[in-house]
Amino acid sequence: MQGTITRKMMVDIETLDTARTSVVIQVAAIVFDMNERGDWEEVSALDIALPVEPQVKSGRTVSPSTIAWWLTMDRHEVFSKLIKRGNTSKMSYQDKIQQMKVELGEFGCKEYWFQGPTFDAIILEDLIGDLVPWKFYQVRDQRTADSLALDQATIKEMKKVINHDALEDVRNQISRLSFCLGERCNHG
Repeated sequence: MQGTITRKMMVDIETLDTARTSVVIQVAAIVFDMNERGDWEEVSALDIALPVEPQVKSGRTVSPSTIAWWLTMDRHEVFSKLIKRGNTSKMSYQDKIQQMKVELGEFGCKEYWFQGPTFDAIILEDLIGDLVPWKFYQVRDQRTADSLALDQATIKEMKKVINHDALEDVRNQISRLSFCLGERCNHG
């Protein structure tokens, strides 16, 4: 990969509510190096499924409308898999939270990308507390990058494969970012 390379992290979460206090059932992140043309290489991946019960006991919230959304036919299988993964892990909830804090911060990324920073970043900040690795000026919004694409039809097609497994969604978001940067480089 040539050009100026920036270390970035793309983060996605799956939740049981839309409030900042939501139960989080999955956190996924990929650390990647990307140049200004959108060429990228994956450095590391994080995929943690969290159990529901300890979060509810600690006051995190579940929304009936979000549960109903998950139980639609096209999402039910992913939802069931995530709940099972979170509840059958041998690692304790507190150990998972600690692992997540360490892994999110260990790469010294310059940018932290979210599908929607006023959703994912806010909920994660509420979940893991003061130890989030990003500063306010490092947070980036994938939806904004998508909206700047010249070829909106391609972005729309790329979004069709989003399946609400956070790790797969992160890879999709990085591919869309790569497309947007490559497109701008070729037209600029």
